[in-house]
Amino acid sequence: MPLLFAEAAKRSIKNIGKYGDTDVFPFSYEKDIFHEKENECAAILEGMFADFDRAISDDPPRFIQALSQVGYTGFRWTTQIDPYWNAYYLALVLSIADEVESARSPITNAQVYSYRYAWNDGDSKIFSDVSWRQYKEHCLQLARDHAVVLVTDIADFYPRISHHRIENLLQRLGINSDTKTQILKLLAIFSNGFSYGLPVGGPASRILAELSLVNIDQHLAVDLNRSYARYADDFTFFCDSDAEAYGTIKFLSDKLKLEGLALQKSKTRILTQAEFIEMSRPFDQSRATSIITDEDKLLNISIRFDPYSPTAEEDYENLRSAINEIDILSILARELNKTVVDTSVTKQALNAVRLLPNNTLQTGALQTILDRNNLSTLSPVLSTVLRVVRSTIPNLSNTQRNQIDILLHDLIDAKLPQLDVDLHLMYFIQCLAFDYTDKKEQFLVSIYNTHSNPLVRRLIILAMAKWKRDYWLTSLRARFSDLTSWERGAVIISSYALTDEGSHWRKNSKWSWNSKELLIRDWFSSRPDTAGITV
Repeated sequence: MPLLFAEAAKRSIKNIGKYGDTDVFPFSYEKDIFHEKENECAAILEGMFADFDRAISDDPPRFIQALSQVGYTGFRWTTQIDPYWNAYYLALVLSIADEVESARSPITNAQVYSYRYAWNDGDSKIFSDVSWRQYKEHCLQLARDHAVVLVTDIADFYPRISHHRIENLLQRLGINSDTKTQILKLLAIFSNGFSYGLPVGGPASRILAELSLVNIDQHLAVDLNRSYARYADDFTFFCDSDAEAYGTIKFLSDKLKLEGLALQKSKTRILTQAEFIEMSRPFDQSRATSIITDEDKLLNISIRFDPYSPTAEEDYENLRSAINEIDILSILARELNKTVVDTSVTKQALNAVRLLPNNTLQTGALQTILDRNNLSTLSPVLSTVLRVVRSTIPNLSNTQRNQIDILLHDLIDAKLPQLDVDLHLMYFIQCLAFDYTDKKEQFLVSIYNTHSNPLVRRLIILAMAKWKRDYWLTSLRARFSDLTSWERGAVIISSYALTDEGSHWRKNSKWSWNSKELLIRDWFSSRPDTAGITV
């Protein structure tokens, strides 16, 4: 039986409040609002549900699309949805997630590993702990019994998912008409009126994407009679000959065509058993006691850390101890000496930087990865680089932060094309925002005046408020009614940097604010003074 929307709304707010609503864009302050004002936020979603058509009319779902880099020369479109409409979209999908999960290949079949729905009230997680690593370990185990392994994936998966297929599958599951209609209405809006495509970056789309492959999984399980495993759009098949592998490619291609999908030719490979086992070396548990390289050791550590775990402190110390046995700086140096970095190794090494035993080593790592001569080499993982810089700067002394600022200034002067990518620019602004300098201010004002992306502009507003640049904030406040909804919320927060002037403005302008903007005011005013403004 589908979950009542009121309960689904609470789950949506709880999950986003803890883990955010995107794995692509910087988290917004709404994440904190959802975490600290759960009941108020859930009530807003319930009000939208009570009169969906009016909610759509009065406050249309806004979204921003930005390019995210894939490899050295590729890009994909990612979508950041208005936080409340994103939460609403997630609530709708959570209300039917049990039905979607029941239609999928049972997890006990060990065929489909990705995004298995299993809501956990304790930690507000949506998916079970079945991981990419478990998928790869299972594939390695199956490969030992087969001479040939076929690896492939779906080309442009999310952008090509048909809304009509989603509609048919929801109807087959017996989903009620209102829920189905609302999901499809939102998908049409997020796809600019096209009848295909899911927004990339959040759990709601992951659940619907898995639903879209239910027919494919059934064909593979019933018709193909061949061992296989899937994680999202990645497939691995285990064959006894090249002929079987070729036949599998044809079979899967035919079935995908019926869904409006196709295989990605450049990633479709037929491998010998030995080639696949070598490629899967980091996931080979049988080698755990004979690992010889730091890279192997690093890839065998799970750096994911759950701060909400009841054993969080112990888990963190164990993780740091494991990292301390590895020379992270040497790994980074070896990767930077390559023409093309190994993204798996490099990302893992970057994420380990904040766990290094002292801030001297952390500073050294940041100086290496922020060197303008290294950023071209690191461009496929530049978002990770900047996220690591952002999360590590607070650990540093004032002297060390000044050293990092010198490098940040140099990147401003370098005008690197990689920082023209909006997603990279957003993370770069967050790195700049910690400590004020004249050069940073001039750069951010210039960016604000020349960029139209509201997410970029919102971060700049928050940075200027953090630095208490009163002259600029006062001028911006006068144009409040002309700003996008993304920026208006940031201006409300920034008004607290203007003390009495800001208080007077809030009292005289609140009549023009909607319920979400009033909640921003109530949330920020209830925070302790020490919380400050976070960019």
